[in-house]
Amino acid sequence: MYDFFLLIYLFINIFKIVYESLFLKKKKKNLLERLSLKKYNFFSQDKTVIWIHSVSLGETAAAAPLIKKIKEKIKTGYIILSSSTETGNNKAKELKEADKCIYMPFDLSFVIKRVFRQIKPDIVIFIETDIWFNFLKHSKKLNAKIFLVSAKISEKSANRYSKIKFFSKKIFSYFDLIITQNEDYKKLFIKAHADEKKIIVGKNLKFDIEAKEINILQKNNLIDRLNLKNKTVLSIVSTHDNEEDLILSNIKNFIEDQNYIIFLAPRHPERFNFVYSLIKKKYKNIIKLSEIENRSDEKIVLIDKMGFLHILFNLSKVSIVGGSFIKNIGGHNILEPLLYNTKILFGPYMEMQKDLVNLTILHNIGISSNLADLNLNIKKLLDKDFNENDFINSKKSLIKSLKGSSNIIFENIFK
Repeated sequence: MYDFFLLIYLFINIFKIVYESLFLKKKKKNLLERLSLKKYNFFSQDKTVIWIHSVSLGETAAAAPLIKKIKEKIKTGYIILSSSTETGNNKAKELKEADKCIYMPFDLSFVIKRVFRQIKPDIVIFIETDIWFNFLKHSKKLNAKIFLVSAKISEKSANRYSKIKFFSKKIFSYFDLIITQNEDYKKLFIKAHADEKKIIVGKNLKFDIEAKEINILQKNNLIDRLNLKNKTVLSIVSTHDNEEDLILSNIKNFIEDQNYIIFLAPRHPERFNFVYSLIKKKYKNIIKLSEIENRSDEKIVLIDKMGFLHILFNLSKVSIVGGSFIKNIGGHNILEPLLYNTKILFGPYMEMQKDLVNLTILHNIGISSNLADLNLNIKKLLDKDFNENDFINSKKSLIKSLKGSSNIIFENIFK
């Protein structure tokens, strides 16, 4: 029955899938992998196969400290890192500790069986929320130990699971252990019919992320090309459909002020060109990062390259984190910008990051703002009376207190 409904979903989306496969080379590779029509070339003989699944960019970045620890401690480990998105797959390939990076196969029985004829996982680790019934079922048939770590679930999802008790109890029964991010998520998993005896409270893996080393040449090149020495940099990051226009419309005075320059980094690469065209029509003075050699006096720089966010944060006085000004996204990791000493603003729709929101506000290192108050709140963070030393000390204290998820997970899986 589950396969039947999944096939219906694929059938409904077949035209989109075929179009992307024919005209987008990366999507074609993605499709072949997800249907298990591409030979994986696993080299896992005499190894402990550890399959880690992280759905997208944020979860993959969060998995890095755990993967490094596993590789360091488990000498016989062969790590497969799967993801469901292009950004997640690209990030996975940056992690040299992962032995194989692939797209997560479609969760159809015949696809999963074909994958498992090539590889038999000994340990399966799902990061956060992206879990798949057939993958779990067939992994367990191979006697794999299965874990859900840094686990979280929304109130809405918990309510849905609670209404389909038979399915919910079955899917969660495949897990040997669920390690939630906090006590609230533990309660929601119990509400969703997960076995309370198999749930413990840990921490959020995203809090174990370390600051990336800044490439000084890249940074100085940006400063020179964009004439940033006498400018105040604001960055708008991880935005979704319609957020770019909503945010920019409410900070027009900063766009018009010659003392400011604005970096804009949409969440998904496939939207780069669309966002550029949209903003170009309305504001004119926008340029792509890939074209800054031809810059004149543009005030908005669209980040159309991956791997630049940490440099952006390092250059920015204030970072506005998207996924939080529109409904149904739930917010993104607002801790990452803090690693680079930029102050943060985020919108009111942060329901998937509630604990982090409360902590940043409590420590006075971030502001939750509606769109109408963006101007006012940016000015607050830029005010000369804002104590930079207090900000840095509070930020360091908070980050230190939040770390430790990787250790908790490792000790409970490999004890």
